[in-house]
Amino acid sequence: MARPGRQKIGKARRQGTRGPADGRSPRRTGITSELSFLLLKPDCVRQGLIGAAERTIADAGLTVEDRRQVRLSPADVRHLWAEYTDDGHPLARAFLDRYLTTAPSEIVLVSGEDAFERTRRVKRALRSRYAIGVFANVVHAAESRTELTRQRDHLFGGTSHDLSVPTRPAGLDLRAHFDVPALVNRLWPLLQQDLVPPSPYPLEVGLPEAAVILGSDRNRTLDSTVSAIWQALPGIDPGHAVMLALHTDRVGAYPVAAGGRRTVKRCWKALRHHGIQACGRATFPDAALPATPPPAHWSPPAAPRPTTPPAHRSSTQSATPVPAHRSPSDIAPAPTVPAHS
Repeated sequence: MARPGRQKIGKARRQGTRGPADGRSPRRTGITSELSFLLLKPDCVRQGLIGAAERTIADAGLTVEDRRQVRLSPADVRHLWAEYTDDGHPLARAFLDRYLTTAPSEIVLVSGEDAFERTRRVKRALRSRYAIGVFANVVHAAESRTELTRQRDHLFGGTSHDLSVPTRPAGLDLRAHFDVPALVNRLWPLLQQDLVPPSPYPLEVGLPEAAVILGSDRNRTLDSTVSAIWQALPGIDPGHAVMLALHTDRVGAYPVAAGGRRTVKRCWKALRHHGIQACGRATFPDAALPATPPPAHWSPPAAPRPTTPPAHRSSTQSATPVPAHRSPSDIAPAPTVPAHS
């Protein structure tokens, strides 16, 4: 991890801007105080929001003990977010690498009474004002005290901790089916602006009668949700599946597929078969969504079976052929996601 903005230790201590990263504040005696930190991400630095972050930190009653400009490496990202694995969370890992390792960030060590909770409040305040998505949310703070110790000590003390961290729910190893880094690069410009609602996946021709509603679920991850959508909707472009998952997470609930009532019911069952519990069905007026030709003749799994991917599935060769008049890019979210190459 490169630290182009790191000060010399002696000078920093004389100026009172550096403190130990062992959880004790060097300036507080006789009162309960602790050390916490904030990671000001590359979009925060790029947009000139450092001053806004400093004011929010001060308003929270926290004192800055140390600050450094850093450029995180992929190894840093894997240590800081050890709950994601290479084979179970390739999408999350690729998006985090693209987000955090390609430009400088700033780390800020703060102290104060109940600093852990106060930094979380600072994070929520900054995100509510400036975040536009999960990979454009300007700031990070630890979500648990165990995470706080592990991440703070790595960033400020260079201390390695046991990485036997409970992993988040995994998805397929999507690297076996399409080029994940290329997909991330293709979608990245869309994620640096307010997300445009993606089109629900059309299940059949004609005016839709109903839709499958996907709900946000903190017990799932981007990889597990995209894997389920991709398996339940053969023929969907991977970029479309990612945008549906991200938009659902942002707004709380969103229609991911639309069609006739019976087809929607089969789609809903397929999503539940692939592990999605926070989903339902809804009907709506015919005018709610435009009529569109189907991307393929869709059918659900004939019977419950292990959630193993098709043997030769790829982003350019779907399990069900796409008619010549309808390409995967036609069903990508607006603005249209370029076809995957």
